[in-house]
Amino acid sequence: MSLERIKADGNTNDVNNWHSAASISNYGTPGYKNSNTSITNESEDDDFVSIDNKVFTPDSDGHKDFVLISYALEKSGYLATIQIYDVDGHEIRQLADNILMSQATDIQWDGLDAEGSIVKTGMYIVYSKLFHPDGETKYSKKVVVAAKKF
Repeated sequence: MSLERIKADGNTNDVNNWHSAASISNYGTPGYKNSNTSITNESEDDDFVSIDNKVFTPDSDGHKDFVLISYALEKSGYLATIQIYDVDGHEIRQLADNILMSQATDIQWDGLDAEGSIVKTGMYIVYSKLFHPDGETKYSKKVVVAAKKF
């Protein structure tokens, strides 16, 4: 089993840029494109947050096991709080609590709730609240879907 970079141009020291190789690729892809490579889609509203794998299957098979939340900011220094909510508005997990953001930051959600259990199949909201020391505040709500394979 090997670790693979999710974004080839991402920070190598960022733990959110690494994931185990997929089982469908025999847990390694030497000489080939990484099985967990992310190609971030541009958001429709040209927002500062984009989601890779909007539909994911957190079943630990190494294929689409997580959601990669990417932030593209015009300046560094924002403090971010990132939470996951279910469709009823209940907080499922807090991914970040006032973490310091660079201009390009990736956060990974593995589909686990606050107790470490895999979430139920359904839609979830990734809520981001960013605050900059100069007083600027940014908010974002993005929808992701936790699915199961048949």
